[in-house]
Amino acid sequence: MIPSIRNHLLLANVLEPSLYSADELEYSTIHQLQVVFKHLRYSAKKFYNPSSFMRVFGVEHNIQQDACEYFLLLCEKYEQAVFELQQKRQKANIGSNDDVVDIFKSSFGGKLCNQMFVAPSGVSDVNDPAVSARIDASMKEHGVREQDEAFNIISLDVKSCGNMRNSLQQFIKYEVIADYEWKENEPRVNIVKRQCISTWAKTIMFHLKRFELNFDTF
Repeated sequence: MIPSIRNHLLLANVLEPSLYSADELEYSTIHQLQVVFKHLRYSAKKFYNPSSFMRVFGVEHNIQQDACEYFLLLCEKYEQAVFELQQKRQKANIGSNDDVVDIFKSSFGGKLCNQMFVAPSGVSDVNDPAVSARIDASMKEHGVREQDEAFNIISLDVKSCGNMRNSLQQFIKYEVIADYEWKENEPRVNIVKRQCISTWAKTIMFHLKRFELNFDTF
């Protein structure tokens, strides 16, 4: 576990217990996560039964989920809990919410940039390095449309990639979308779309997609 996350969760003032009733604490994601970490950090036992945390977390034991789904759900639940805490602090008129930190977002949160631009005419393979000059010219002529997208984890294909570098190259690979209305009332064109990392997280989590679901045999 990353020390900064563990230390943050073990702080007594993370939750402001005085703002919660006993029942609310019992069903608080932050509180139950703190309990798990305190047992792992301070207990002499070699195990901890996380049944109370799992009840709050809402994951059914008979439903198959991979580590990526579990992590994203944990980030979502913690974000909701932080928002609820901020609302309670505001109603109780307790200081500023600036010190209420979503430790998962601040540690793993980054931004992807979705880029789109008009494909150069007559180019069959936009991922060919030999046509990079024509791609740059098309971007300058027609412009580039960009939209940011928040992420906590990045999923990478590993099949036929061989190593992490090739997986990342596959992640930012250009994709051609045909017959797109780039400008209103003008002829439709082929465009190029890709994702790239625009804002790095403090710690980037990569999910390696080792399994592919076959919908024909599932």
